[in-house]
Amino acid sequence: MSDGNPNQNPYGSQFSTPVSPPVKPPSAGRPIARKASLGFFDSYFQSLNLMSPDYWLFWVLCVVGAIIGSIIPVILIGPMYCGLGLCYLAKSRGMPASFDLLFKGFDHFVATLIPVLIYFGLSMLVVPVLLIGIFGGIAIMATGEPIAIALGILIIGCSYLVGMCLMMVLSYGFLFSSFLVAEYQLEGMDAFSTSFDGLKKNFWGMLAVALAGALLSIAGALLCYIPLLLMIPMMFGGPFLCYQKIFTPVGGYAPAPHPSQPPKPGNY
Repeated sequence: MSDGNPNQNPYGSQFSTPVSPPVKPPSAGRPIARKASLGFFDSYFQSLNLMSPDYWLFWVLCVVGAIIGSIIPVILIGPMYCGLGLCYLAKSRGMPASFDLLFKGFDHFVATLIPVLIYFGLSMLVVPVLLIGIFGGIAIMATGEPIAIALGILIIGCSYLVGMCLMMVLSYGFLFSSFLVAEYQLEGMDAFSTSFDGLKKNFWGMLAVALAGALLSIAGALLCYIPLLLMIPMMFGGPFLCYQKIFTPVGGYAPAPHPSQPPKPGNY
């Protein structure tokens, strides 16, 4: 029994000093970005295994999320992509995806808004570069020479492909920030800085993934858009698998509780 000494260890007299509960480091549970091997088409086709056998459920979730997000694009797209991140995260942990998880993205409305605004601003910087290439190609074609026409078409095509890939890389950065908010409950600027760090460390790998996505999109569009519509879950699933390869918790700590578990007070 205790003799009333406040410094006495409650766990037994064999301890000469009080035992304090372990303090979790400030960075514990927070993700860091690392350089990863992303492949070319790999992540897109690997996402098929992730979603099987619920591919059509994910198709509906992605379509509904994209439609709602497009109603007020800059405002609503963040919560919807965050909700999709919760769905893919649940599936990767062997748990079911659902519309409840999709709409749970609205719990992180403010946290997703800041990355949306920043990445939207960065994507606008790509537009002038794209327009310069297109109008430059048109000006070259205006000479009427066969070689000039071929060169102009080549410049326009390359400008479109490069601009499309850069826009996709930035969109992947935004997806990463949404997934980081979903899994780790990061605040807006933390999610942006962490996702941007991941893009910087894996720029060429993500550019290859973006090029693969652009080629898949072009191929789907050339086939009357039906294959492109069917590939919608892959277009989200591919970046999610890239996200899982790039971001890991600091010090090996487990990430935040799964969204199906009751949140602790103050998490939302």
